Amino acid sequence: LAVARTQRDVARCAPRSSSPGPAPAAPRRMAQVAGDAAGGGRSAPFSSPPGLEGAAVHRGSEGMEALKTALLPEIDDKVAAKVEELWQKGKVMLGQVMKKQKESTDQLSAEITKCLEKQAALEQENEKLKQVLLNLSSRLGLLSTVLSGGLPGGAAAAAGGGAGGAGAFGIGSS
Repeated sequence: LAVARTQRDVARCAPRSSSPGPAPAAPRRMAQVAGDAAGGGRSAPFSSPPGLEGAAVHRGSEGMEALKTALLPEIDDKVAAKVEELWQKGKVMLGQVMKKQKESTDQLSAEITKCLEKQAALEQENEKLKQVLLNLSSRLGLLSTVLSGGLPGGAAAAAGGGAGGAGAFGIGSS
C-alpha cells in the first residue's frame, strides 16, 4: 500500500511531457525518499540498476498512464453511481419534506376554514343581538311612555302635568 501510494505520488509530481527520455532527477530522488519511508526508515537509498535509472521511472509513468486509463472508467462509473444514489436519496428526502409541508398546510387551511365559519356564525349572532337590543330599546321606550301616563309623541308632557310624567304617580305634585 505504501509503495503504491509512493508510485502515485511520484507520478503526480513527475512532469507531464510526451517526450521519452531520461526522467529528471527530482522524481527519482522522491522515489528514493519514499522508498526509505516505506522500507521502515532505512537510510540506504533505493536505486535502480546501473543504466536503467531513467527507464524505470519512464516505465513507471507509462504504467501509471495505463493504470489510469484502465481505472478511470471504473472510477467514473462508481462516482456516477454514488451521485445517482445521492440524487435519489435527495429526491426521497425532498418528497418527504414536501409531503410534511403539504400536510401542515392542509391542517392550517382546515383550521382557517373553521375560524372563518366561527367568525361568520358570530357575525350572524351579533346582528341578531343588535336586532334584539333595538327591539328591547323600543319596547322600553314605549313602556316608559305608558308608565308616565302620557301618550307617545309629546302628548305625555301636556297630559301628565309637567315634570316628565312624574305627576301620574302623584310624585312632585302639590
